[in-house]
Amino acid sequence: MYISSLVESRLLQLKNPLEYTAHLEQGRSGMIQLDADGRILNFNQAASQICALEKEIVIGQRADIVFQGYGDKFLRVFDMTNQEEINSLNIRIKGRNVCLEIDRLLLAGEGRPSGMVVILNDVSSTYAGIKQLQTVHMLHSLGELAKQLFDIKSSSIGEVESYMRLILARVRENGSSESSYLLKRAINEAVHINTVVRELLFMANSPMSKKTGVTINGLLDEAALLVFRGLGGENVNYNKNLANGLPELYGDANALKQVFINIMQNALEAMTAEGVLTVKSWLDAEKNMIVVNIADTGVGIPKDVMERVFEPFYGTKDHHAGLGLAFVERIVQEHHGIVQIGPGERKGTDVLIYLPITGTVTGGARRLRGRSIQ
Repeated sequence: MYISSLVESRLLQLKNPLEYTAHLEQGRSGMIQLDADGRILNFNQAASQICALEKEIVIGQRADIVFQGYGDKFLRVFDMTNQEEINSLNIRIKGRNVCLEIDRLLLAGEGRPSGMVVILNDVSSTYAGIKQLQTVHMLHSLGELAKQLFDIKSSSIGEVESYMRLILARVRENGSSESSYLLKRAINEAVHINTVVRELLFMANSPMSKKTGVTINGLLDEAALLVFRGLGGENVNYNKNLANGLPELYGDANALKQVFINIMQNALEAMTAEGVLTVKSWLDAEKNMIVVNIADTGVGIPKDVMERVFEPFYGTKDHHAGLGLAFVERIVQEHHGIVQIGPGERKGTDVLIYLPITGTVTGGARRLRGRSIQ
């Protein structure tokens, strides 16, 4: 009666363990064989890699003792009285997240199972790929929404921003500090809305419109002018050191300018009272790349935030969470470049962007975060 109930719960049975024991070591799946008392009889190499345990240590030990640090959900896999159907499981093994597909095969005995074989497949990479595809699909959907918002609202928001700037100029002439403050806040919100819509379009749907003759120093000057005009920055000193004679690049000038705008905008917002925004450019002849360094003396990025700075819609700014550095990373990668972000020498944040002169870089695009910049 007990065995029939196990069959109904979709746990499989094998009558002859010798039919599969010889294949344990050769299988690509992790296979763990238990006896009737839950002791581990076989533990193949794949299981050793998945579970991060040596075979010699676990053989002869009870599974509930060996895996007691792997969580209650994983322990239930080895409970022969557990009729719960367990097909997949996300667990943490030795500091890494692992996604497992699981099959349990009961061995028929007289009155009760004579043992069990647990088959584990690590599908973490597949799971990560699916999550990435889901993210791309989400961004594509957001891009479609952004297109509609852009078609309907972009001109209106731009007009509102222009009108507010005119009013702000007149208010300043009349000397009303409170009205001036409120108008500046309203302008900042309009700038933010325009930025998010523009980023969504770039991230989801807009292909790069690359051309020859892109001058990095010119884009940096334009970006600085737009940022300081849009956000103020009256108490921030602008330290510019752009190398002369830099070669022109092949790329999307508008996209790269938006990258510099985003980084400078973050820098100004990080310097709430006063500070220094430093912008440098130079040629790294050894790497055959142009390097742009944008540094601020603001509050810096907390360590717990640093690991997530490239995630879309993640940030510490309550009202201004957007694509931010995710957009920056996407555009730089489209230009086969490298983004490096880390703490400044004394305080604040340093961002380094490497852009290859030839349009490609050996090893492909990558990002580095949380490291000091030399």
